[in-house]
Amino acid sequence: MKFDDLEKLILEVMDGASCDIIKNRGNTAEGIFACGLAAKFIARYPSSEGGKIISITPDNIWNVVKRLKPTGTGGKFVNEEVFDFQYTKAAQDPEAQAAQAEKERKVQLAKSKRQSRQKELGMPVTEEIELSQVKDIVIAEVEIGEQAYGELIDPQLLWCFQDEYQQVADWCNKLEVTKFAWRLAQQQIENKIEILAKGVEWGSSVKTDVMVRVSEIKTGTQLDLPFDPNMEISLKTTSKQMGQKAGITFEAQEYIWGLLGIDISSLRKKWNKQIKSIASGYVFTSRDDCKADPGWEKLGPLAQNTFKYAAKQLKTKIKDPQFLDKLGDFVRIAAAGSNEKVQLVGLEGGYTNKMGAQFKKGLQKESLGVVLTLQAGGIPLIIVYSKEAGETPSSQSDDNVIIAIRSKRECQSRKGKYGFYPRTYVESGPYLKKLAGIRKGQSVEGDWQPPKERRRFSQKESLTITHGSHNILTEMIENLMSEE
Repeated sequence: MKFDDLEKLILEVMDGASCDIIKNRGNTAEGIFACGLAAKFIARYPSSEGGKIISITPDNIWNVVKRLKPTGTGGKFVNEEVFDFQYTKAAQDPEAQAAQAEKERKVQLAKSKRQSRQKELGMPVTEEIELSQVKDIVIAEVEIGEQAYGELIDPQLLWCFQDEYQQVADWCNKLEVTKFAWRLAQQQIENKIEILAKGVEWGSSVKTDVMVRVSEIKTGTQLDLPFDPNMEISLKTTSKQMGQKAGITFEAQEYIWGLLGIDISSLRKKWNKQIKSIASGYVFTSRDDCKADPGWEKLGPLAQNTFKYAAKQLKTKIKDPQFLDKLGDFVRIAAAGSNEKVQLVGLEGGYTNKMGAQFKKGLQKESLGVVLTLQAGGIPLIIVYSKEAGETPSSQSDDNVIIAIRSKRECQSRKGKYGFYPRTYVESGPYLKKLAGIRKGQSVEGDWQPPKERRRFSQKESLTITHGSHNILTEMIENLMSEE
């Protein structure tokens, strides 16, 4: 793995820093991801030099991170000289200059022929638009909480996040992201490209971790483009976790199972009776004291009540088409919320998916099974799997597992005190990726621009002049001339 200058810095500090202080790796990863997208949108040559999009490295991401300026709990990075950023045209020798002059002469000759032909056909005479003076503003706003922000900008902790830096760089260099960056670079207007990682402001009810918003600098309005210039991303630092609901209250359990249409209200009285014997609130002085309390061993049997009931309901409903449709919605909401535009991005494995109609259709075609198992400490785990793809799974990593719903007991800290804080996780299995069409996508190495394509048009075909340097009308004239 090559980190350039970043690698040298990591090697310098890794002996003297400990990763044990990192509280929430996912929050810090959101900041790295936002800065990675900013680095990708900056990494382009001016159109006068080909307009190519450049592959980025972890070093490019760190260059953005270290330029963040604190604004309360987060930072903002602004670069207004995108086309002049770091990439300049090399000086040419006399022979190369002569070749360039000849190339420009041929271009001018072709332009004159094209305009003459346009006049003969009674069409408007087109002029090329020079884009080299068009500059975009790229903004990365990172508001991820004080501790996560401190971890993000601390050079002493860089080595703790070297995997995340490499994973983000790899994802940003995928073909679909590179094409997105290229399309933005081709607009003949000055854009403000904002990459927002503001989990603290948006709150836990919003599944979007990172947003990309593009607007015209002059008017401040959203652009009317032949592609959607905005992104909404739900970021997962591991390939399994899609969603969770935390808390020891019965309402937390009602919420998670209610999404599947499973009514567990009849268990409320038993649940509330059991938690009376478990210490409530943040009453322990350390995490060790919390785990040593008798209540720690009671968390597994507590969760078993709702999991056993839910597993029984799942087994009776699993063949119902309406329930399978609800199951599809459950997985999508757990992963990316109710907004169908949100993309689910997994850094570990580098996948992207919107968990849409393809996944729900796949569920309807499968013969599904449900199994409940108990892990260490009596912690329950429900697995939904494909019977057609294999036998009853023994673990959630088996190839035919679609999703797993599991309980996890934790001791959470607040203001120096600790308390019981169980969680219910929804996690993806290997077979989910097949059903959902989850893709890793093609990667791009080096500079990139789309291959030139030639299309044939008839004189009667109505045309639309699109944004960017690709002029369909010019291409049509050239095709007509080549046919004579």
